[in-house]
Amino acid sequence: MNISHTLTARFPGSKCEHCPLTNPSSQGAQNRRRFAHNGAARASSPLFVEASLRQLIEASALPGQGVASTTSVSAALELIASLEPENEAQAALAVHVACLHTASLNVLSRTNSIGERNMIAMATACAKLEHAFHSAIETYYRVKRGVTQIVRVERVEVQPGAQAVIGVVARE
Repeated sequence: MNISHTLTARFPGSKCEHCPLTNPSSQGAQNRRRFAHNGAARASSPLFVEASLRQLIEASALPGQGVASTTSVSAALELIASLEPENEAQAALAVHVACLHTASLNVLSRTNSIGERNMIAMATACAKLEHAFHSAIETYYRVKRGVTQIVRVERVEVQPGAQAVIGVVARE
């Protein structure tokens, strides 16, 4: 992969030779195929893949750059692929997780070039984004695994004259 190559269209909707989503030989088109293939859209429509990839490209623009680099988009795609979404709902949450992660890292990287007065605001924004990122990951895994509840009883007292059942009890 050519790391120095940047995606040249900020809003890829035109049919131009430099557009990363419409030119089949571009890195962006390869990313679209990779996004669709890596589980992020196993059951997804092409429109969902297109919209999700556009959101990723917008969120992956690094500080000081007008457009996203293939490195930042590829990193977001790898994060999505590692989550292994199985349907559109999980894919949408995985894209959200990747966008939040990219945004928090972008805010964190900007703290080097700002004054002390703005440092607190940037640190607060980064902390809020990280909290949202962790909440989104928890939500993703809750949706993926389903909700299960385990009740563990640690102590049972049976008074004289009372009855108790020990074992698995199922209601019919």
